[in-house]
Amino acid sequence: MASKILWIEDDQEFLRLGCRELITRGFDVLAACDNDEAMELLRRYGDQIGLIIQNIHRPPGRCLAGEDLGKHELTGLVFLARCARRVRPYLPCIFITGTRWGYYAGSEAKRLGNCLVFERPVLFGYLIDTAQAMILHSV
Repeated sequence: MASKILWIEDDQEFLRLGCRELITRGFDVLAACDNDEAMELLRRYGDQIGLIIQNIHRPPGRCLAGEDLGKHELTGLVFLARCARRVRPYLPCIFITGTRWGYYAGSEAKRLGNCLVFERPVLFGYLIDTAQAMILHSV
């Protein structure tokens, strides 16, 4: 079973706090501060990653250069659909949003499948329980 969690977050303090909470609960966590670093980790550990947790809005980076980002800047959605799922097609994902895009993000995440959306502020206990359930029930 793939058990690592890849957390992608450009807010360094939130990333540190989230990773610390997951590690405390016994998870093996890979941390990335941008899409390019996340793509490198996916290439290296793809078959070991059971879940991505990522913020939904962040700079696109080189791995999304030339991609049509559409009318929005929700690069987390684009990263999952066009990059991460090329490596692992059914990889589950939890998106975190603190922006006005919450409703749109929820509908897009549902369309992508095997995704949930959390809005900030995040209750880490609930997030971690959800992450564990998604890993256990992933394909």
